[in-house]
Amino acid sequence: MTAAINATITAGEAQSLRDVAKRLMQPVIPAAHKTRLLHLGYIKQALGGLMLTDAGEMRLAIDDGLRTGPGVNRQMPPPR
Repeated sequence: MTAAINATITAGEAQSLRDVAKRLMQPVIPAAHKTRLLHLGYIKQALGGLMLTDAGEMRLAIDDGLRTGPGVNRQMPPPR
């Protein structure tokens, strides 16, 4: 299956994707999110539980870029 990198996902599905990315042994995500993210090819079932696919990692990187925008400085200013 080819992953749909630009598929529209809900904020809840995006959070579930981030939860899987944390590599918890058994992330608790809604069954509907799991089904959709599996169908989109963003996650897969492995022996240790759910894990991100390459497409899932790319999707998170894309979403992160959209949230922060290009040229956003993520560093905190030095203390005075």
